[in-house]
Amino acid sequence: MIFEGIDIFRRRLAVGEVLLGSGIGLIDPQVSEALAESVDFLWIDLEHTPMSPEAMRGHLMAARGRRRAIVVRLPGSDTAFLKPVLDAGAPGIVVPQVSSVEEVQGVIDDCRYPPVGRRGFGPLVASDYGRMGEEYVERANRSVFVSVMIECVEAVEFIDEIVALP
Repeated sequence: MIFEGIDIFRRRLAVGEVLLGSGIGLIDPQVSEALAESVDFLWIDLEHTPMSPEAMRGHLMAARGRRRAIVVRLPGSDTAFLKPVLDAGAPGIVVPQVSSVEEVQGVIDDCRYPPVGRRGFGPLVASDYGRMGEEYVERANRSVFVSVMIECVEAVEFIDEIVALP
C-alpha cells in the first residue's frame, strides 16, 4: 500500500530520529530506485525543477517498490497542484511559501476526504483505481503526510497557530 513508507517515516520522526533524505530533481526514476535503499526518504521537487507529471509518477512507483517514504514539494498551495500529485499516489506533500493559517488549513482540507476535508475522489493509483473505496479513504485521512514551508515573513507572525493545526 502507498502509505507503508510514510507511516514508518512518521513514526521515526515522532520519536525524534534524525532521518536522511535525498532531493530528486532528475527526470529518470532509476535515480529514486537507486537511492531508495540508501536513504530514509525521497523528496521530489516540483517547485524548482521542470519535472513532468509522468516523471513524478515514475519516481513514486520506484520509491513505493522499495517501501520508502516519499514526499513531493509542490510549486504552491493551489488545489490544482495538490490533487493530481495525491491522486498519482504521493503519500506526502510539502507546500512552500505559505503565508497564513487559512492557507495552511485549506491545504489540510484539500488532502483529506469528507467528512473531515474536501478532497475529491479520483479513482487513480492512490486508491488502487477505485478498488479500495472506503478503506482507502479512511487510511488516506489518517496517513497523508502534510508539511508546509514557512518562507514568508507574514507566516512567521502566525507560526504558533500554524504548527497547532492537525
